Amino acid sequence: MQVVLVNGTIYFMGGDNDQYANFTFTRFNDIWKSEDMGASWDFIRIAPWGNRTGHQCFSMDNRCIHCVGGQGCPDCNNGQNLLYSDIWKTCDGAQTWTRISNGGFGCDPTKECNNCGADDMLTREKDGKIWMMGADREKNAPFPMSNSVWTLEEDVETTLV
Repeated sequence: MQVVLVNGTIYFMGGDNDQYANFTFTRFNDIWKSEDMGASWDFIRIAPWGNRTGHQCFSMDNRCIHCVGGQGCPDCNNGQNLLYSDIWKTCDGAQTWTRISNGGFGCDPTKECNNCGADDMLTREKDGKIWMMGADREKNAPFPMSNSVWTLEEDVETTLV
């Protein structure tokens, strides 16, 4: 799951509940918020960005939230694992979301379900950009890792550096 603090409100988004003993892997796209530092939680909605884990979410301006990539099991891939290459944004407390790109990580932005993305990357903010380093590219064994570096600037697709 991802947790982002925006203007004193904690947002909790997506995640997984994997049961390795019986090979059951569940992904989520629910969004919750807490305005009292986690003492109580309110359900906001089911996000339009599809069930996923390993996605990265952050706020560059303490107002809007961006969510990038991740791994899920969408209908477009017959419920099988898929690496997302999309970037989503909300600026109204996670009520409405806009997909601002489908071509992150060097993926073809014209393909909706291309299994080209990445998850579990390290993110840091510096110089007005979000820097994403390394990632899982785990489509199947031997579960390759990426040593690439990507940047995200406000409302601009990720670019390979």
